[in-house]
Amino acid sequence: MWRSMMMAGVLALGALPMAALANSEMPAAVKAEVSDACVISDATTGLAPRHASVKGWLPGEVWLVPCTVGAYQTGYEAVFAPDGGTPRALLFALWRDGSWTGTRTLFDPEFDAQHGTLHDRYKDRGAGGCGGERTWVWQGSDFQLTEYRAQPNCESGQTRYPVVFEAK
Repeated sequence: MWRSMMMAGVLALGALPMAALANSEMPAAVKAEVSDACVISDATTGLAPRHASVKGWLPGEVWLVPCTVGAYQTGYEAVFAPDGGTPRALLFALWRDGSWTGTRTLFDPEFDAQHGTLHDRYKDRGAGGCGGERTWVWQGSDFQLTEYRAQPNCESGQTRYPVVFEAK
């Protein structure tokens, strides 16, 4: 499974076997940037921090650290460790109750190395029907939001969430 995903250029960072991505001991400076609630590793679930780097356009590594494990999704925090620089936690846009806020949490993130995009999808309930889908592209030293879809109404019956934001 992971081989076909990598050949297509997509790394599902939360779903791949640990050997699929470069996994090593998380550097102390990266560990210092994640919340205390994050799971550094858990042998019972197979969760462990994962990191990815793509030479040429990503001037460092992105670490994804599992933090919240639910019945139907896992929340991760992301830390960018620039080559030769100080790691920093990344923040992401979140649409809640008709307004914008920021969050450190990504849900079951996928990273497309071929296009430099990061995507996640969160559910506001296990059956789905409501939640959001977010897509970013790496620009300079951060991920830039390119599309945000959200459906706050869990009873809407929509299979595709409406667009809340789209970069032009």
